[in-house]
Amino acid sequence: MLDIKRVRSDPDGVRLALTNRGGRFLPKFEELLTLDSALRSVQAEVEPLRARRNQAAEEIGRLKREKKDAAPLLKEMEELKERMKALESRAAESDAAVQAALLELPNMPLGTVPPGRGAEETGKSAGGRPGRLGSNPKITRSWGKLG
Repeated sequence: MLDIKRVRSDPDGVRLALTNRGGRFLPKFEELLTLDSALRSVQAEVEPLRARRNQAAEEIGRLKREKKDAAPLLKEMEELKERMKALESRAAESDAAVQAALLELPNMPLGTVPPGRGAEETGKSAGGRPGRLGSNPKITRSWGKLG
């Protein structure tokens, strides 16, 4: 799974890596960028409201200690609470969509991997031969002790 921090910090590098991987994931990547942009804009709307809520909570506490009327602030906080609830719901939906899109994208290949979809296109394969079970005498001897 791709790291969202990497996607945010280097979208062009991730785009290039996905292009080198065959390019079939590019539309999903562009969708991810759009979803992440929407998430960040909602989060940017929520932050000032949280700051105002915290500031008002201190003011309400001060007014109550001074035995003054805090009704106007309480009414403002109720409206703020409704707005924040709607925005946080949108943020949660956007975050879930971003996470789902991240799960659908493949990992980025190492820089040493040649461009292409697989060994058929690149002309290279992993090569080598499969190992033989029991070829290490130390391991083979220890298996006998297990039973």
